[in-house]
Amino acid sequence: MASVKDVLDIAMGFQKTQVLYTATTLGIFEALNESKFPMPASLLAKRLHLDADATERLLNACSGLSLIDKSCTCNGIAVYKNSPCSQMFLSKSSPRSIRPFIAKIGDLYDIFGRLKEGIKEGKRQHGPATDSDVGKGRGCFTIGDGFYANEEKTLEFLETMHLFCSHDAPASVRAFDLSQFRTACDLGGGTGALGRELAATYPKMDVIVADLSHVLPITRHFISKSNPPDNLTIAACDFFEDALMSCDLYILSHVIHDWDEEHLDILLKKVYQAICPGGALLVLEKVLNEMKDGPLGTLIFDLGMLISAGGRERTVIEYTNLFKKHGFVDIKIQLMPETHQRDVILAMKPMECSHDN
Repeated sequence: MASVKDVLDIAMGFQKTQVLYTATTLGIFEALNESKFPMPASLLAKRLHLDADATERLLNACSGLSLIDKSCTCNGIAVYKNSPCSQMFLSKSSPRSIRPFIAKIGDLYDIFGRLKEGIKEGKRQHGPATDSDVGKGRGCFTIGDGFYANEEKTLEFLETMHLFCSHDAPASVRAFDLSQFRTACDLGGGTGALGRELAATYPKMDVIVADLSHVLPITRHFISKSNPPDNLTIAACDFFEDALMSCDLYILSHVIHDWDEEHLDILLKKVYQAICPGGALLVLEKVLNEMKDGPLGTLIFDLGMLISAGGRERTVIEYTNLFKKHGFVDIKIQLMPETHQRDVILAMKPMECSHDN
């Protein structure tokens, strides 16, 4: 049973989030990381062009959250340095940095600030105001709005997706044996983190990472940093407007939960038709339990999908029914507790296709 302290912690949690977000985006952790010695607040404020008193108060709050280590010199001057936690997770130079996600909190604050209206109206609150047409870069993925409002927002969004996908990809592509498939397309593949891992794991499989044309320069940037395997290529594709290439395996990672039933019917019909007989659809989404009372992160994500994209998270039964509706059979779901944001679903297309999709 939750106590009043638990309720208050939930109620006031946004303040801690803002402390972390503010310190990160102002460059506090990066400046401390670049310094060879612990720094006084006055010097840090001068370097970052901040108010000295306010900076000291922010540093003290970060110290209280164990994000910064505070000590005093022999002269009694307070000095600050990154805690081991911040050094590992909030420094740009760390391979385990989650800084892109923290930088995205500003947008998430804005989106979740509209949750009340989203619950009242039961529809998306982010991106363009009207949704008259199914088509290119629709909804919160509209070029020039939503997650793709400008080049900076596009990069922030894709960096955040890359962060979590890179962590989840190794386990995700090994959840099922995919060696029978010779061609694969990661549709809406973003930075190529999953596609690269798939190509490296299955060197005899030709893997294509497909996404909107304005995303591909970022895809190339990320793929080029990782010594890409020879069996990995990229291609421009708007999956609502363009014809889909024939492949043995299609991958939809964090795509299904973005869309309402109307759009999913269009998308899954096209994907089913593009998959070769005997091929499969691999879906990566975090699955709700059947009672829809957990996991907590997925429940919160479900609300995020409502107000940001008009989509939803689903249970095993709901995913199974969705894919059966579109002709898929032998649907298997592997729960992945070791991943941050992905369980893995494999749905087969029959060798003899009689489904009128």
